[in-house]
Formats: sequence, C-alpha cells, structure tokens
Amino acid sequence: MVSILFGILMIFVAAIVVIMILYKITEFFKIEIDMSWLKELIPDPFGLIPEKIVVDLGAPIRSWLDGLVSSLKDAMITLFNIITTPFRWMRNFFEGVLPPTLGSYASIIALMVIAGVVLLVAYLIIKMVRD
Repeated sequence: MVSILFGILMIFVAAIVVIMILYKITEFFKIEIDMSWLKELIPDPFGLIPEKIVVDLGAPIRSWLDGLVSSLKDAMITLFNIITTPFRWMRNFFEGVLPPTLGSYASIIALMVIAGVVLLVAYLIIKMVRD
C-alpha cells in the first residue's frame, strides 16, 4: 500500500521535474535584436525606434506548459481529496455520535480506526501471500 502511494507521488514529482526542465528550455527560444544600428541610420527625434526587439518563440510552449501545470495541480488536489475523504467522514461520524464533551477527540478516534483498518488490510494481504 505504501509503495503504491510512493509510486503515485513519484509520478507527480517526475512530472514536476520535467515541466521545470521544459520551462528552462523555453528561455533559450528568446531572441533579442539590437536596434541601435537603425537609430544611427535614421534620425529618430520622437523616440519611436526601440532599443531592442524581443522575439519570444517559446511562448506557445510556455502557454501549453501553463495549462499542463494547472491540470497537474487539479489532479493532485483530487488525489489528496480522495485520500482525506474517509478520514473526514469518520471524524464527522464520531463528532456526531460522541457527546459534546468528547467531540474534540473525534479526530484521534478516527485516526485510530483508520490505522486499525490499514493494519488489518496489511495483515490480510500478508496472510494471503504466505498461504
């Protein structure tokens, strides 16, 4: 169970590293053209000729990466919500069942129940593998 969760986490980490590398690669696609030579040829009393012209050929890739980042973020939020939902249900159940004086212990009891279920599942898996 832990190795599956670790594998899912490593997939997200690998995707984040690849996205960071692609963002760095898009920085090499910027071209700056120096326009000072044009000012020497043509008088420019109004300052309409720019000093540099920047051509960014990496902008389409960067906008695609921005969409990929938002999709990855949404996927991670969904995954974390799936993981935390049973705990929230259990905590809300115990908050409703316990008297108000013991309601603050609902989170602890929910953690104990979920840990017990995880240990039970691990025990059953080990027992099935050995038999």
